[in-house]
Amino acid sequence: YADPTSLAPSTTVPFGFKTLELKLRFANARIADFAAQCELMVNTLFGAPLAKQDPSRGNNLIMDGTCQRVAGVPSYSFALAGENLFNAQGSAMVSVQVQSVRIDTVTAADDDAVTSSFTLQGNLRFRELAGFDMFGYGVDRKGKDGYLRFTGLSVRMQFRLSAPAAQTFVAFESATTLDPANSALRDNAVASSFPLRVSGIDIAGVDADGKGTTPEQLGFVSIACPIEQTPMSAPWYGLRYTVDLGSLGALSGSVGLSMTVLAAWSIGGNDSPPVYLGLSMPSFVPGGGSLPLQGVLKLGFRGFEFIAYDAGGGAMGYQLWMRRFALSVLCWSFPPGNADLVLFGAPGNPQGSLGWYAAYDAKPDAAIEQASRDAAAERGLANSRRTPPVA
Repeated sequence: YADPTSLAPSTTVPFGFKTLELKLRFANARIADFAAQCELMVNTLFGAPLAKQDPSRGNNLIMDGTCQRVAGVPSYSFALAGENLFNAQGSAMVSVQVQSVRIDTVTAADDDAVTSSFTLQGNLRFRELAGFDMFGYGVDRKGKDGYLRFTGLSVRMQFRLSAPAAQTFVAFESATTLDPANSALRDNAVASSFPLRVSGIDIAGVDADGKGTTPEQLGFVSIACPIEQTPMSAPWYGLRYTVDLGSLGALSGSVGLSMTVLAAWSIGGNDSPPVYLGLSMPSFVPGGGSLPLQGVLKLGFRGFEFIAYDAGGGAMGYQLWMRRFALSVLCWSFPPGNADLVLFGAPGNPQGSLGWYAAYDAKPDAAIEQASRDAAAERGLANSRRTPPVA
């Protein structure tokens, strides 16, 4: 069997599949030789339209199949051919590089329904945002490469042998597993100088009613930072980072506390897609901005801000300011005045420990805000900008 014409990209079809060639040789009623070539067309991933950098075979992953016998049982394997770099459009994700594909096929009990899963492995690359590189993985402005290794991204195809052309596809992008240990960060990424560890991908799709979940509904609050942000509405996608904060001490039962930072984006605007930076902690109450410690005793914050600064030698440093913290009991809070917690890491050392610093000033709020603006102007930093309120 031979049909070598590749599938053509289509903006209305996210995926497609075709067998290009199949050769079988039998000897004594047994398969003596097997060769096959098939292709999986990939037009969309993580909501972004894709265009293969080498367009000679369209947007297709070409796979060559062979047969080997293991303990007398035939085993079929497929190897990915060529370079497979897909450029993404209108997304914070710049490209998807597919390095290998695993095919698993299951036939239903009635021998008519067939399910094939294509599991992709490769690298993701993201935009470098000027002044605050919150995504961190990808080629930098000097041309140095970086990437985020992924595996487990599965595309499932179903069809019936009685109607093989009627194929349906479902992408399980939320099952993608990230491998930061075998990835490469950009030098001035936030995660290169602050102890953030990428732990997964969050995806908020649209349901049958055309509605979806916002980051705030998932417990996140916006973090101010030196980039323009946009409120996220479904569908949106995000890299999830975790930070180990240690323990709040005996009042919280010495239970370890972690923080989740969400670097989210949605599709739109080829030059500057919408982005959002959020923060969440276990038992954190976004509306009140407080952490329960014990009974009626709570630790509250007025806001959060990431600050970028020049750490010298061309390196960037980052600090997370937890503004106006106070302990509260019922309606009474202390200490009086203004107090901030500052979290920081060692510039250029993503594996370093998290540092804490507490600052207290009894000046009125207006004086504090003016002093903060004056200090930022002296450092030559752009004013921090955060997500506008969600209506």
